Amino acid sequence: MRKMILIGLLLVVIQSCISKRYTKNIYNIDKGFAYEIIYNKKVIIKQEHIPSIDCYQLFLNKKEAIKVADLVIEKLENKKIPSIGLDDLKRLKVNFNCLVLQ
Repeated sequence: MRKMILIGLLLVVIQSCISKRYTKNIYNIDKGFAYEIIYNKKVIIKQEHIPSIDCYQLFLNKKEAIKVADLVIEKLENKKIPSIGLDDLKRLKVNFNCLVLQ
């Protein structure tokens, strides 16, 4: 019984270490927000504007930057290309005020 508990605890610790490989840092920039994706303490993505739109626009609020950063991390963890498209922005309800690439 004791071995089972120790094995269970070990699995929980291992899983928590694996899931923490990717982290995000949301920060203020000019009059908006941006994010970084960090892998093993190294910045691998620095996104200072909303992707997939036809102008340079910062995220209007921290919540929107968090939602997009979380989706990027989800894609990375699932071994998918971490690109964000217009459909992703619409689904996440990210607000932007410029023309959209078709």
